[in-house]
Amino acid sequence: GTKMELSFAKCESIVNTLPIGFYTGRRINVRVDKDAETSYYDPMEDNIVVSYPIIAHRMKVMPEGSCDEEEAVRSMRYHEVSHAILTPAEALQNSFAVNCMEDERIETVLRNYFHGVNFRKQLLDVHGGHIPKATDTQSAFFNAVRFGLGTSRVQKEVQRIISKYAPMNRTTARWERNIGAGYYEDDIKDLYSLVQKDFKTNPEEFQPKDEQGGEAQMMDKMVQVQKDGDG
Repeated sequence: GTKMELSFAKCESIVNTLPIGFYTGRRINVRVDKDAETSYYDPMEDNIVVSYPIIAHRMKVMPEGSCDEEEAVRSMRYHEVSHAILTPAEALQNSFAVNCMEDERIETVLRNYFHGVNFRKQLLDVHGGHIPKATDTQSAFFNAVRFGLGTSRVQKEVQRIISKYAPMNRTTARWERNIGAGYYEDDIKDLYSLVQKDFKTNPEEFQPKDEQGGEAQMMDKMVQVQKDGDG
């Protein structure tokens, strides 16, 4: 089918209609950048940069008719807004593992906060509608944290970390992040080691079950998430 093309002007006009201040409780400057390699929130400047190349690429890989331009731009934009609300500044300048967990944490905490955003669906769409294969520890970790795959002890640990640090927000100082014992970053490092072990011994646990199964699983999770939220 035809691929979805999103013009820079259209992207910018969608971005400009979104009520960011309403969600953040403060004025945050947001701009669409033609060249930025990734969208990000800059805590020093307190502004959000939306990557046009990334959004345009996402629109191209998404299964046709899976979502409209507004939905895609909104989801990406509100993902960055979630960082602006919830991510302590120094947790943004971090490792792959911390960034990955932080993406999951903010989307879990704020999944029903924004109007017309479905982060779960967006995540699947960005991967072309299916869960990627785990080829090494890093991709296994990604699948465990973002797609709910992996051994049951890995899954328990992912859930525990998200629940434990759910209250964390942008003003949470480093010493306060020592909720209970162990810092957020340390808990994530331990989880990464656990994934490394379990991926060696049970690699199949981190794979999408089979094309259909994987998607069905993800859909079930999405439906459950929607239900939990609507209650």
